[in-house]
Amino acid sequence: MLYKAKEPKFLWIVLLLLSLTYAFYQDTTLRIVFLILAVLFVMVLFSSYTLKIEEEWLIFSCYVLGIKLFQRKVQAESIKQILLIKNERQTIVLVQITNSIRLKLQRFKPVTYIEEIQQFAERNALPLKEQSLLKQGK
Repeated sequence: MLYKAKEPKFLWIVLLLLSLTYAFYQDTTLRIVFLILAVLFVMVLFSSYTLKIEEEWLIFSCYVLGIKLFQRKVQAESIKQILLIKNERQTIVLVQITNSIRLKLQRFKPVTYIEEIQQFAERNALPLKEQSLLKQGK
């Protein structure tokens, strides 16, 4: 199944407005820097991600304005550990890969990707740890 996620908009809109404000009040040299930042923030606003879970592969792709920027294929053999971090609002999945940067998976829809990640870990005999950041009752 294909899961999709988008960047939250609020932070990037605030950063875009700040960079445009700074660009308006700066001289020509710094104005160019702030305008370039504004263009980058607009690109991030229109970025999206996909996650595909296959038998032995996790395939993570990043798109900007509908154009694929990069795709990362992770084979089950190269995964050291999968960590599920649960907080009050969401569950974050960290896939730790040997000799590479970890893969952070969050905000994917539908939320059933978490159960499929757990099944993926069981099928491939991968270590799966769960960590909770929920407040404990007194």
